[in-house]
Amino acid sequence: MNQLLGGKQFTIPCSIFNNRLQVKLSALADSGANGFLFLNKRLGPGFSKHLSLSTRQLNYLIKIRGFDRVITNQVNKYYFANFKVDGRYFKNLPLLLLDLGSHDIIIGKTFFAHFDIKLDISALKLIWPVGLDPNRSYQSFFQLDKGDIQQQSL
Repeated sequence: MNQLLGGKQFTIPCSIFNNRLQVKLSALADSGANGFLFLNKRLGPGFSKHLSLSTRQLNYLIKIRGFDRVITNQVNKYYFANFKVDGRYFKNLPLLLLDLGSHDIIIGKTFFAHFDIKLDISALKLIWPVGLDPNRSYQSFFQLDKGDIQQQSL
């Protein structure tokens, strides 16, 4: 019975980048999250400052329901940012700012559906469609430490 719960989470190394600066993060691949991309709001102030990202305001609140369908949170702020995951670069994607607990980013099912990405749960890897191959980047990025950004955000 112990094997029915728990286990390794489906996390993927990723990064947010802008103006030749990059912050390496970890994303939870969550096929149950009914959304696109979510960024932990504790990282928000540091991202605004160091990556020169402008916080944008929605004209309305989006109520967030947990797995039990109970409203647990609300979101009305977001960024447009450049996102890298599994060697693929995506430019100007919206990331909703939300309290994600211990996760940096949650990649939701809308992202996977939009780019036709399949999840191999047993191998904990993403299966990419033909034509969405890893990008080669000849641009160098200066790495910012997530811990430094968090400390200055508090």
